[in-house]
Amino acid sequence: MIELDIIRLTVYNIDNFYWEMANSMEYMSTKEAAEKWGVSERRIQKLCEENRIPGIIRFSRVWAIPKDAKKPDDARCKLKNYLQRTEINNF
Repeated sequence: MIELDIIRLTVYNIDNFYWEMANSMEYMSTKEAAEKWGVSERRIQKLCEENRIPGIIRFSRVWAIPKDAKKPDDARCKLKNYLQRTEINNF
């Protein structure tokens, strides 16, 4: 049991080391990006999972986003765009 605790502590320390390194290299957290871009933190996490933000790095469960990254365009389908692409508005 003690060995498992040491392994967990080591993984935690490694993650903290990489996060501190990322912060010193002009990266921001998902919370900072959400405030900067005016969207939710969960939306930023989804954009990271979909690799829609160039230059992102993942440390365990934490994303590091370059501070100069631009907000990706919203690729979700909107009703107006959907209606323009379908035959529905031709009736």
